[in-house]
Amino acid sequence: MGFQKWLRILLPELQLVDYVQAKGLRGKKQRLGGQGQAMVHPGALRTESVGGSPQHVPHSASGVGKVVKDAKYGMKQMGLNRSNEELDSIFTEIKKELNSRILRQGPFIDELLVSYKNAFFKREKGKVQNTILLAGPAGTGKYTTLQLLVDQLYKKKLVPYKRVVTIDLRNYTEEDIHSNFVLDCSAAFEYGIGTVCFLGLEKANAEVLKYVSRLVQQGYFRTSNSLMVDASNYFLVFYSDVDLKEEVHGQLPAEVANKIPAPILKGVQSYAISAPLLPADVEAILRGKLQAAARRLENQTQLNVSLEPDVFTGLVERIMLTKKYGEAIESLVEKDFYLGLVDLRSRGTLLAGGFRAYSAASR
Repeated sequence: MGFQKWLRILLPELQLVDYVQAKGLRGKKQRLGGQGQAMVHPGALRTESVGGSPQHVPHSASGVGKVVKDAKYGMKQMGLNRSNEELDSIFTEIKKELNSRILRQGPFIDELLVSYKNAFFKREKGKVQNTILLAGPAGTGKYTTLQLLVDQLYKKKLVPYKRVVTIDLRNYTEEDIHSNFVLDCSAAFEYGIGTVCFLGLEKANAEVLKYVSRLVQQGYFRTSNSLMVDASNYFLVFYSDVDLKEEVHGQLPAEVANKIPAPILKGVQSYAISAPLLPADVEAILRGKLQAAARRLENQTQLNVSLEPDVFTGLVERIMLTKKYGEAIESLVEKDFYLGLVDLRSRGTLLAGGFRAYSAASR
């Protein structure tokens, strides 16, 4: 359901606007927003900290050299010098923070934390720190949890950079291997330490997967042109959206294993599987985000939107049908609700004052 239909559920007053538009007093509005979408990046390579803000990537040789030097210093002075007791305390604090931010994903958070904590306990330099599979239903917080974890590791001074690099393997053809693919991989691993997350395994070119498999199995790959990409001291994360009917513990579901190429699956050392959200979970997330967006609207545009309880029932039903959970909520709240009302306020269609939001069924 698109922007205009969502708003007519939330604000039936807008039906008056429809009438005026039908009489020709206003031009047609541009459609905004739509259904929640899976995590899609505009390019194959993306560097993100929490919130998706791009970080500067040095391109000169001197810049890269300084980063590598800083990273090596960070490995020596930060995580490797922490006692096991300090690590236990730090990861307990991080666990508490993640569970306060991500709803109903306790086991998933536990497994992800263990996969990183293991590496800090092993203290092995010059190797891939861990190869981790993140899988589960879309919109359950897998990628957000990873970002939050890396941000917390940075704040606790266990890693020198709060960045996650994503590489979308779907965007490379066989012809790209010796150009875009190698260049993007070189940029992703140029910091000397960090987390690189691979997307799009299911639709990746077979030749591209061969090189990625070598990263997993050997820790590096070398092209026929003698160009080498080294993943030493990195966490390799593979991301996959898989529709699961129920929560799974202690085993890798067949639905997940069947989507991961065998050479990569063989090299996976840890995995964390997120659980599908229940309607009550979706309502809790939606309620919090809509109320927060309503407060932003009041502060920034002087629109005071009151959300009646019956609003959430109909919206939750529609979100559950998408099977995209958090992603559908984010699209609804940010694009359809918040940005949509800001646009109408800017155009003068809505003026400052109070509006009541309720479901069409209750009218």
